[in-house]
This record gives sequence, C-alpha cells and structure tokens, in this order.
Amino acid sequence: MRPRQISDEILLDSVLAAFADDGYDGASMRQVCRRLDFSHNLLNKRYGTKESLWYAAVDHGLRSMLDQLAAGILEAGDDPLDQLRGAMLRFVAVTRANPSLVRILHQESAHRGPRYEYLLNRYVTPINEVGLRSIKQLQGDGRVRPGPVTTVFFHLVTYGLGVMSSHPESLSAFGDANADPDEAAKLGVEMVLDGIRVHAAQ
Repeated sequence: MRPRQISDEILLDSVLAAFADDGYDGASMRQVCRRLDFSHNLLNKRYGTKESLWYAAVDHGLRSMLDQLAAGILEAGDDPLDQLRGAMLRFVAVTRANPSLVRILHQESAHRGPRYEYLLNRYVTPINEVGLRSIKQLQGDGRVRPGPVTTVFFHLVTYGLGVMSSHPESLSAFGDANADPDEAAKLGVEMVLDGIRVHAAQ
C-alpha cells in the first residue's frame, strides 16, 4: 500500500460510498483503505477511529446537501411553493451525484442508535423544519391540503425521490427501461407537489 496525497473531499466521498455499500458494521478501516488504495496508517493519523471517520464522512456529505438545499430555496424567490420545488430539485441533484447519502440515512434509520440520533438531530430535523414552515404557510393560505401533509411529503421525498435518485437502476426495473433519470426525477418532483396542492375547481 503506497502512501499518496488525496484531498479530504475526494477521500470522504469515497468513504461515504464504502459505508453505504458495506454498512457501518461491515466496513472495517482496513477494508476502507484497501478500497481507496490508501495507507491504513495515514488514515488513522488523519481521522483516528472508524467511528470518527464515519462522522467526518457524513458531516462532509450532509453539510454539502444542506448548503445546496439552502441555495435552491434562495434562488426560488419568495413563494413558498417555489421554495419547496427548488429544495426538492436540489435534493434530487445532490443525491444523484452522491447516492451514498440517502443510502446511509436509510441504513441508520433501520438500526436506531447514536449514529441515527446524530443524523436526525443535526441534519434531518433541520431540513424538515425548513419544509414544515413552507408547508404550514401554504396551508394557511389555502394552497395546500389540510391535515398531516408534512409527514406524507417528507416520506414521498425521502423514500420516493430519494430512492429514485440514489438507485437510478431501479428506473428500468420498475418502469420505462429508456427513462431519462433527470426527466424522471423532475416529473417526480412535480407529481409530489401536485399531490399536496389544492387545485381550483374546474
């Protein structure tokens, strides 16, 4: 194993993929190093334990996602429905570019523990609170259905669009083999928004 220079960004993206593929318990430090062709001693010096490496990797990936979601909302303007759309489109783009993020969220939600609580409190809840404010405002204006729309919305986004973007191969397995992933994702965003909106009587 040869020592080599590698940026934290590239390294942590690769580490995320290793944890997404093998799970936290299945990915040892030595396996991660072999996968990355990276010195085990250098990885230990840089990050210490496997636990520290996991936290560094998810912080790197999810902070980037939060930044992208905030940018999508900011660019969408003042309308809360447009803000939801902008955030959803950014979410799909980020998870398509780095599918490990949603896969790790799904893994940890199936094994509730300190890592899941960390993800929930530091990332999932703040993301949901942004959407909750927009949805509550839209409900107050009569533009979105009444009831527990937020629960349904985030389920559809995380477990629907999230799976679509993090497992693009599923498009051919469950639908049109020739579907363009970008177009399918955009259509999915509009279908979710159409589903929660109140439509004027024809």
